[in-house]
Amino acid sequence: MKNIIFLLLTIALTTKGFGQQTKLNIGLEGGPSLIFLNGNATEKNNSGLTVGYSGGIAFQYNFGSLFSIRTNVDYERKGAYATITISDPYGNKNTGKNHLNFNYLTAPILLRASFGNKGNIFFNAGVFFGYLINQTTSFQSSAHSYNYSSTDNTSNYKSFDTGLSAGLGFSIPIYRHFLFSFEARNNTGILNIEKPVANSNPVLRTNSTNLLLGIVYKLGSQ
Repeated sequence: MKNIIFLLLTIALTTKGFGQQTKLNIGLEGGPSLIFLNGNATEKNNSGLTVGYSGGIAFQYNFGSLFSIRTNVDYERKGAYATITISDPYGNKNTGKNHLNFNYLTAPILLRASFGNKGNIFFNAGVFFGYLINQTTSFQSSAHSYNYSSTDNTSNYKSFDTGLSAGLGFSIPIYRHFLFSFEARNNTGILNIEKPVANSNPVLRTNSTNLLLGIVYKLGSQ
């Protein structure tokens, strides 16, 4: 009987200690991104690095002080630009940049490991899932008469995207329950997002590196 009581007390104290360590964090984060598209030789050679952005709400569940599960709900601009030459009906040619803009709703699922006391250095790794809201294309050149407004080509691309995500960053307390965080996170798409076309099987994958600034509130912190 004494052994049973001792075992129950041990479990209760362990559970209480774990509960005190477990906290839920919620915050806002966002910032600029370096983006490009990857794929077969033709697509890769016509894809240039450009600037996008990402921003949204972040949630984190902490298992003690070392490991956490983290997710986001973000609006993210992905894509690239391609340098192309177009001709008018009179045969005049002009070279400019064809901007390919993919607007996604993305949600990563990440395991986070944090190291430190007051300020933490952390590492994230996991997967992301993306839903394509729309895709637009616009052409810009030095000759303004050649520029055209955005055209919607969403139907040419698949609605779903997924890939691997990993990031490195730090967080520091700024006021009681609040933290400031900074992270550099890379998202490498592994699915071909382009639909097949007649007599062709194009391959196109997304890639983005987000620079994320965040404000975090620690729910239930003491």
